[in-house]
Parts: sequence; C-alpha cells; structure tokens
Amino acid sequence: MKSGKYIKRSAAFRAACADPRKDYHPLPARLSRLLLSPAFAQLTGKKRLVVCPDGLLWNVPFQALTLSAGKQTGSFLWQRYDLAYAYSAAGAQAALRASIATCTSPLTAS
Repeated sequence: MKSGKYIKRSAAFRAACADPRKDYHPLPARLSRLLLSPAFAQLTGKKRLVVCPDGLLWNVPFQALTLSAGKQTGSFLWQRYDLAYAYSAAGAQAALRASIATCTSPLTAS
C-alpha cells in the first residue's frame, strides 16, 4: 500500500475514534486486515501482544482495531490481548544514546 493511502486510512480512523458522531465501524477492520493479517497465525493462542510501531504506525490506535478473523471477529484488540507498546530497537537505542549524551553527572543516592 502506498504511504499516502495508508496515512489517509490511519487519519480517518483516528478522527472517527475521536468523534462519537462519526461511524468508525468499517475502519478498524480494514486497518486490522492490513496490519495484523500477516501475523494472525502466529497470534493464535497468545494472550499478550507487544506492539513496536515504527514511523507512521505510531499514529494507529492499535487497541481500537477490531479482529477480522477467527472466533472473535469484531472484538477490539484490547479485548482479546493484553496490549503493551514498546519502542522499536532502533528507537530504544536512540533514546538511550540521547539520555547518555545529556547526562552531566552520575546519579547518586543518599
């Protein structure tokens, strides 16, 4: 999918989640198919899902996506999985480097 089309879908979904007057129902299933379908077989039987979004994926409210396959079709992702967000490995490494660079004195405890 082209990034422009992805940005529009993601923005429409976020806007629908933020405005109760908008119909969000078709949007989370579409994004879920796009983002989760490739890994759906690996998610079977899992209870916890750690999402490491990168770039544009930080704009996707994963907890509001709906499942589009299996017995729990239509359930929100947060209803099926214990969700957690984490930086990507590259993001975590950059945050660590920035933290070290701004540290002027060692931590001490008394």
